[in-house]
Amino acid sequence: MPLGQLNEVDGQITPPGFTSAYQVRNRGVSPEDSAQGTVVVVMHSLRNGAIGPGNYLIDVDQQRSKLAPGAVVVVAGVAYAVTGSELISKDSIAGQSSVWSNTPNRLVLITCLQRPDGSPSTENLVITATR
Repeated sequence: MPLGQLNEVDGQITPPGFTSAYQVRNRGVSPEDSAQGTVVVVMHSLRNGAIGPGNYLIDVDQQRSKLAPGAVVVVAGVAYAVTGSELISKDSIAGQSSVWSNTPNRLVLITCLQRPDGSPSTENLVITATR
């Protein structure tokens, strides 16, 4: 899938499209510099039967990640092994140091966790992985 770039603006990270994932330039490092810090990639997931990049990461019915620890994710040619996932409310994710800590060789994937009833998402799924 295409990998674009964006910046966090005023504490908000909003992917501009629904068909790409986006590396957050001012929150972490670029994929090419992953040995120096955390690569943060965000994407939309969609509800009501629509499919966005994040839908491949979430199990809506079980309200969890589809990626188990050890699953391999490749970003910009770099392979990472999933170490875990957590659900964080959209209102509190900006202040979560576990998400934003800058750790060499770490990948953080963030998408909305859609709800089984199709109502608006209130949580983000955060998946962590290491090289």
